[in-house]
Amino acid sequence: MRVLFVAALPPERSSMVGRILPLAQEVHAAGHAVEILTLSGARRGPYTERRDVGGIRLRTVGPALRATDEIHPHPVRTFVRFLMGHTALARALATAKADVVILEKPQPQNTFPALSFAQRVSVPLVLDLDDLEAEASRLPALFRWAFARLESQAVEHAAVVTVASAALAEHVRALRPRVRMELVPTGARLPPTIPNAHLRERLGLPADAKVILYVGSLSIASGHRVDHLLDAFAKLAHTMPNVHLVLAGNGLDEQRLRATARSLPPAANIHFLGRFTPPSDFALAHDADLLVDPVDRSLTNQAKSSHRVLLALATGTPIVAGAVGIRPLMLPPALHVTCLYDPDDPDALRAALARGLHESVRDHFRLYTADRIHPWTWPVLGPRFVHLLQSVARSTS
Repeated sequence: MRVLFVAALPPERSSMVGRILPLAQEVHAAGHAVEILTLSGARRGPYTERRDVGGIRLRTVGPALRATDEIHPHPVRTFVRFLMGHTALARALATAKADVVILEKPQPQNTFPALSFAQRVSVPLVLDLDDLEAEASRLPALFRWAFARLESQAVEHAAVVTVASAALAEHVRALRPRVRMELVPTGARLPPTIPNAHLRERLGLPADAKVILYVGSLSIASGHRVDHLLDAFAKLAHTMPNVHLVLAGNGLDEQRLRATARSLPPAANIHFLGRFTPPSDFALAHDADLLVDPVDRSLTNQAKSSHRVLLALATGTPIVAGAVGIRPLMLPPALHVTCLYDPDDPDALRAALARGLHESVRDHFRLYTADRIHPWTWPVLGPRFVHLLQSVARSTS
């Protein structure tokens, strides 16, 4: 079976690294030919690149809507990049061959080319959703409207829709009540061993320093409320001077968050590590005393998975997280009082951080999460996705 993934985001983006590529790897491991067509985050051309990722052919064929390092894209430049990327994907698909096409994260650049390709060559279209694209975007209103319209068209024409969360399933049902749909959460690929990140030595911290770790995007619009985390940490550090906050990741609000951190009294206890690459996130999580997933109740957070909770389950490092979306399902009920907080309570995050740093919490957390990561790993989730593709391909052959 020849499987073609059609995306519109740069290969370094978190959804590509954390979901699209792992799904492609599972399909390839099952003996199928896999190609990923996507777009580049380069500010200027050339935008074309070919990579071999463990037998998977990955090609960027044009520019993504926004350059990876672009914080405030100009509307005219965004529109030009849209036209170039849309045209490049359409041209690449004109000569593509596949038995199943998977539309990843439907956006203005990739949705119409993928729909046209599937209809032209009479192959089934699988729509894979891990986010509410329109709500999560910082792009101009016209593009957000286009996101929503195109997503609706993709749902209407899909042979099957795969979703990462129950909230996304409800969203899809509202668009097409009788659609065939499967829940395929975003999983984790565990490294064979988790190395020591030597985090305290790297930052010059004393051995008894308490480390709170945030791993992920520094883009507030995506629902990662690192701004709230900084406020809560400033209050916590007032009573716990040996606690340090480490932020690993980058994003559109990184410079703004760095400026905020410098203005806070515990500025010396706040550390930015910058962009990370897997599996260094597992090593960082293993070295921390507490992980944190600061989210609000936005629709995007109700729809998304939580990589930070996956890291906690994989490493045994306790976590505090907003009680939103899939997080209460991922954590056992016995840990909800300790690990989950109400994002609507202004002081709840600070209190949760203090609670999570208590000496007894790590043993308590490990007791209740032993082997809980297993159902959330790609070797378990992947075969379900592969079986679905095979079923769809057979039904239309």
